[in-house]
Amino acid sequence: MKYFTLISFLIIIQHLCGQSQKSVSIEVFKISGKVTDVKNQPIPNAHIVFTHIKTEKKLGVISNQDNGKFSIELISGEYIVQVTALGFLTYTEKYKILKNTILKDIVLKEKAEQLDEVVIKADLSKNIKHSATGMTINIQNDSLYKKMSTAEVLSLLPGVTVGEDGTVKLQGIPAKVTIDGKTQRMSSTILMMLLESMQGDQLKNIELINTPSAKYSGRVQKVIDINLKKERNDGLAGAVSSRVGNADFSIGPFVSINYKIGKFVFTGTSTPYMYSKISRSIFIKRQLLDNSLSFDEEQESFSKDKSSFNQFGIDYTITKKHSVSVGISLNNDNNDSNIDFRTNQFAFKTLTNQQLNSNINDSHNNSYTVDFGYRYDIGNQGVRLDFASSYGENKSDNNTNIESELIDFENDNTTFTNSRDNQDQDNTQSSSRIDFTMPLKDKKGKFEAGLKYDDLIITDANLFENFNTNTNRFEIDANFTNAFEYNEEVFTGYMSYNASFKKLKYSLGLRLEHVETQSFSKTTDQRFANTYTNFLPVIALKYMTNKKQTSTIGLSYRKGYELPPYVQLNPFETFVNSNTIKRGNPTLTQSLYHLFALSRTIKNKYFITLSANFYKNLFQTTQILEGDNAIISYRNLGTRSLYKASFNTTFKLYSWWRFNVNPMLNYSILKDGQIINEVFTVQASTVNTFTLPNSFRIGLTTIFSNGDSSGLDTPNEFIRVFPIVSLSKRFLKNKGSVRVSISDIFGVSNRNESNYILDDTGFSRRSVMQNPRINFNLSYRFSSGKKVNKKMKKTSKVNSTRF
Repeated sequence: MKYFTLISFLIIIQHLCGQSQKSVSIEVFKISGKVTDVKNQPIPNAHIVFTHIKTEKKLGVISNQDNGKFSIELISGEYIVQVTALGFLTYTEKYKILKNTILKDIVLKEKAEQLDEVVIKADLSKNIKHSATGMTINIQNDSLYKKMSTAEVLSLLPGVTVGEDGTVKLQGIPAKVTIDGKTQRMSSTILMMLLESMQGDQLKNIELINTPSAKYSGRVQKVIDINLKKERNDGLAGAVSSRVGNADFSIGPFVSINYKIGKFVFTGTSTPYMYSKISRSIFIKRQLLDNSLSFDEEQESFSKDKSSFNQFGIDYTITKKHSVSVGISLNNDNNDSNIDFRTNQFAFKTLTNQQLNSNINDSHNNSYTVDFGYRYDIGNQGVRLDFASSYGENKSDNNTNIESELIDFENDNTTFTNSRDNQDQDNTQSSSRIDFTMPLKDKKGKFEAGLKYDDLIITDANLFENFNTNTNRFEIDANFTNAFEYNEEVFTGYMSYNASFKKLKYSLGLRLEHVETQSFSKTTDQRFANTYTNFLPVIALKYMTNKKQTSTIGLSYRKGYELPPYVQLNPFETFVNSNTIKRGNPTLTQSLYHLFALSRTIKNKYFITLSANFYKNLFQTTQILEGDNAIISYRNLGTRSLYKASFNTTFKLYSWWRFNVNPMLNYSILKDGQIINEVFTVQASTVNTFTLPNSFRIGLTTIFSNGDSSGLDTPNEFIRVFPIVSLSKRFLKNKGSVRVSISDIFGVSNRNESNYILDDTGFSRRSVMQNPRINFNLSYRFSSGKKVNKKMKKTSKVNSTRF
């Protein structure tokens, strides 16, 4: 009985406690805010921890990757808030939560702004986000990258190499560099000046696209897309810089401006005057394998180039859904050059004659391109329609005066001749495209489709004349005088689907490019037409092997093609010197390639890629002996199989020392009829970055290579070591920067030789230039403006670079 009474008592107590708990309600409030830096730029991936002072219970949240915003639900009470982000000082503040609250923006200060010492806390592995086609590196989270130029940042990214001449490669293949998705209509030299003047704190992220989706042309193999921060105050921002080099001496200012006011964004890039001098010594040897005929040729060339480049754009947001963009690019180039040829002709190793040629050239080139873009945002889910169109013209005038002297040792006779060559070219290009983009419902992928049309029209007129000493005037030489027209039309349609399923990310696409080319020789009344219809599939798969998505296995395939250069389709011959002629080949056909790749990423630190590329009808410039002349021509080779293995990793050896290593092994097999060319090449690069006090930085890049072979060429028998040493300093509160670099200290580029054997002709070529090469770059960034009025905050998310 007493047990029954005790149990009943406990049941009653439990019931009363339950009723008490139901009657007490704990109210939860929504707390939101935003994390920014001192320049009001959002800081993504910041860690915000709320610690309840009374209970000591901790709740945390991470700021949004795009806009730095966060939200969390908390009970009432007093909290200690601690905010941390890579490269920034820790923020600590006390808050009292009594209702739903939008906190005042939390502003973090960079460590480098507070301490006069080296601070490198960022970890690249935490800033990489993978996609099926490549990876995106978040630059704005790295305090080191913010203090570097964009060119320096690129050199530290996985698989990227940046040359002093402005060439940018991804996994050893030249990459198409875009800024906010737009192709830059500028030379590699001007592009390098732009990348050197663009500082890391202007960057949002950089996307390395190893397998371009079907949205990209079938002639594109690699893409590097540099994305800039979009949100900033009204006002003016820009950079002024200058680059000076001793080898291929060049000097010229560079200006980049961006002015924003309300719904308008004005952009401009200009090199108002660029002057360069280039000198080369080239040694060429051509010989028949039986030694019955051979030529030893020396070329001394010197040229002066004066050019200017200007690019302007306007972006206007009409309404929240409609944006337009207009841009224009202007280019002017004037070149004066002088090439002296000294050619010794041998018969069975006996000198028979010597030919001296002096080609004095004067060329002028003027071009412009107009771009127009329109974007329609459909709804609020990211669905959009883009329309873009461009039209451009290029006019060039090339005049050459040729003086020749032939010394005949066998007949003890000397002959002098004088000729002149005038080449005029008109080039018209037009393009139109429409693209549709629709994000998936879960925003973990997107569907893209589009249509495009390109049209290229080129007209060439070549007038060659010889001086007749009897009539004392120039007379037309019909052998080298011709008129040629070329038209190329490309009709394109594509679909691309990018999505993810659990741990698998994939991109599937199909691109159709129908190409029609027509070439017409007015001189001979000959017409040549080619039609190519290419179905270009793209398949990219990437599997995340861990929860943090820092380790992956990827597999990809992409088909592409290349068209022969139009000038090589002209069946006529062009005079080079007394014993060298360029001859067109109207039978050239397109080259097709298939790219396969297997990749492995381990903890976003180690990157391994194995690739197999197969080419058909590969293009090759050839030089063979025919009669007493050397014939330079283009031809299609058979098939080429290229196998590559590459590895890349970056170590932080000390807080002030980063080390990047990127070795690559290549094995190539070329088969063309009876010719089989097997080549094994080794390439490796190491990049050391030393960050020192007082904003000094030292870079040491070393490239090891025994050459490359893309066709008939054979590599060198030795490993060349090509070092690049640079010293940079930032000043004026990081707005100014100066950089000095020295490359090719040992002159190894002068030992780079190209050689092959084709059709009983042996050929070798070596080029010599000034070394070491020294480049000096000085840049200064400026900005002014005021805080954006809330009523005007509906500014464009699309500036002129997006088109």
